[in-house]
Amino acid sequence: VEKYITAAAEKPDFHSGLPIWRLRKVEDYVRERLADEISVETLAELVELSPFHFSRVFKQATGMSPLQFVKRERITRAQQLIRETSRTLIEVALEVGYTSPSHFAKVFRRMTGVTPKEFRSALSGLARSFCRKYALGRAGSREKEKAHVGYCCHA
Repeated sequence: VEKYITAAAEKPDFHSGLPIWRLRKVEDYVRERLADEISVETLAELVELSPFHFSRVFKQATGMSPLQFVKRERITRAQQLIRETSRTLIEVALEVGYTSPSHFAKVFRRMTGVTPKEFRSALSGLARSFCRKYALGRAGSREKEKAHVGYCCHA
């Protein structure tokens, strides 16, 4: 029995064929270099696998291809930047690795269902609505609401 317990304890932590540490290494690399060109060959080399084998085990582990993962990470980061900064959409696109604004908009829409501009507009509308509701609920007068909305960053 002790022999089996020792063998199980020494077994590396795998997630469908790809050790967790290798998966984390790829995830960290991608997140740190979203603005750079990222190839399957580079990712495979990072974890010391052939591009074919890496693609196969990565998809097994995550349910998506390495390039689909890169796209998802880029769009997730773009959403965060749109939400949390006032950068232009072109600046956001460049920061997440898209040199063509139209290609960025196409990929963003395909993955989210809306364009980056529509995404930002929807957020701005929600923020304005929240600020007005909050100001009216707390202040109880139109003057105080106007004062708050004038002060609010979303006005």
